[in-house]
Amino acid sequence: MSLILASSSPWKLEILRAVGLEVAGEGHRVNEREVAFGELLSENAGESIEEGVRRIAEAKALSVSRRHDAAILVLGTDQVLEIDGKVFGKAGSPGEAHSVLSLLQGRGHRLVCGWALARQHHVTASGVDTAHLRMRSLTGEQIQRYVETDEWRGMAGCYRFESIGRQLFDSIEGDFFTILGMPLCSLLPTLRRVQVVSSTGDTEESSPISPISLIKGLI
Repeated sequence: MSLILASSSPWKLEILRAVGLEVAGEGHRVNEREVAFGELLSENAGESIEEGVRRIAEAKALSVSRRHDAAILVLGTDQVLEIDGKVFGKAGSPGEAHSVLSLLQGRGHRLVCGWALARQHHVTASGVDTAHLRMRSLTGEQIQRYVETDEWRGMAGCYRFESIGRQLFDSIEGDFFTILGMPLCSLLPTLRRVQVVSSTGDTEESSPISPISLIKGLI
């Protein structure tokens, strides 16, 4: 069965291909900025953060699934950051990014990542995984220097953990790939059940994820 990721993110595609999946990327049509920055994920009464990210992941998968026939399985994902009961998605400006990082510094927060599979215009499976992170104490100057790297752009929480942003943290707990927005430990069992990937992960052509070189001295 063919798999499409409802995203054009090269990093997410690399993660999936490295575990033996043949996958293509295709942009979704969900406006993530409809979720107000710094406000609750949804105005739906009683909706939890987990339910919200699952709902948005489903919307992304369905957005792409509607363009294809029944032979295509579409994967949608969504990720938000939660601290003090408030949810943050992607910042819209350097000032917003600085404000969020100032809130996070010296404290713990969690990243909540939802995923959904859709086929024939229907959601066939979905799930949610959570990772807990603690950011080290940072000065305003250090935060500003990080914001100037532009790594905050397009990232829930305003940092890119797989790059320079790793230097911001004291500790993490959870699936590393959930932090990167692709919760493999939660997702792969379902993909094996629907035979998108073999039970052993074997594939004719797969390659490891490229090593990432951290730039020192910026933080």
